[in-house]
Amino acid sequence: MKSQEPSVTRNVPAGNKLLVVAYFEALTNGNSDAALKLLAEDLEWFVPGTNALAGTFTKADLEGFVAQAAFDGTIDFEIRNLTGEADRVAAEVIGRGRLVDGRNYENYYHFLFHIRDGRFVRVAEYLDSFYAVNIFTKV
Repeated sequence: MKSQEPSVTRNVPAGNKLLVVAYFEALTNGNSDAALKLLAEDLEWFVPGTNALAGTFTKADLEGFVAQAAFDGTIDFEIRNLTGEADRVAAEVIGRGRLVDGRNYENYYHFLFHIRDGRFVRVAEYLDSFYAVNIFTKV
């Protein structure tokens, strides 16, 4: 019997990884509407820490953040590594862009996406928050 390659629909981790890739591609291409459609209505987006960027955010919060973007154009997201298991995808990502004041931005991220029914229901975002707070408070 000839073995077949698993399809994306049968291979849940592979399909979930494609959703994460689609999310970052949409953001990189400036299509925030497509990125926001991947967020579940009951989304919980968690950023640890005790600074201004830390907290637990909803989909509505993230829609507001998109509207207040401090970037001159889009952020280019480079996915360095993706690992998927069950309903989770871990992504190591570099985000690069130019701020409205002309300064360059480059930060390193680790995301853990929890996925249900093709949408992100929980995301934990880890980044160099000291760098981000310093650069964004000077915009």
